[in-house]
Amino acid sequence: MLKYIGMVIFAALITMGNTACQTSFDTTKIDAAIHSQLPRACSLATTGFNTFKDIVESGSIKVNANLVRNVNAAYAGVWEICQNPNEANAASALVSIGRAYAVITAAIKASKGA
Repeated sequence: MLKYIGMVIFAALITMGNTACQTSFDTTKIDAAIHSQLPRACSLATTGFNTFKDIVESGSIKVNANLVRNVNAAYAGVWEICQNPNEANAASALVSIGRAYAVITAAIKASKGA
């Protein structure tokens, strides 16, 4: 389940970046293309975060406390963007969502090894 969510978040990031690349070099079009994909990326990031949180809270897998802190910090950045999507610039949105994807992927791999 977590692997699937990670892949879907990655696909949303690719879609966001690809949409931006297909537009002209007019930054307003790039920003609009990225902003149009934010609701989907936010939904996927929230699903991934909640799934990871549920697994940690269930106690079925022991997860390093630093990893949990990293996931929480990464999601906090995404949450802020998702709460105020009109105020986020495209570059910071891509970076935050990309970071969250990387951290969630690392968490998935770490939990598989636990």
